[in-house]
Amino acid sequence: HPHGPPDASDDRHVSQKLKQDEGVSETRFTPEKDQLVMVAYDEHAVKAVQLLEKVRELGHEAQLVGL
Repeated sequence: HPHGPPDASDDRHVSQKLKQDEGVSETRFTPEKDQLVMVAYDEHAVKAVQLLEKVRELGHEAQLVGL
């Protein structure tokens, strides 16, 4: 989950970049927790740590939760 409250353009940018990865089928931010992005992906095509690195490369602090 990225640290710091994202705005709507940040949400769209992160979602678009993650969806470019093979194996990512869906991304969504949760309205109740503005720092949490849910990512549905095929673990055989992409690893969670790769997605985490992508978010960090976009300039966000991030960590994996709920694995």
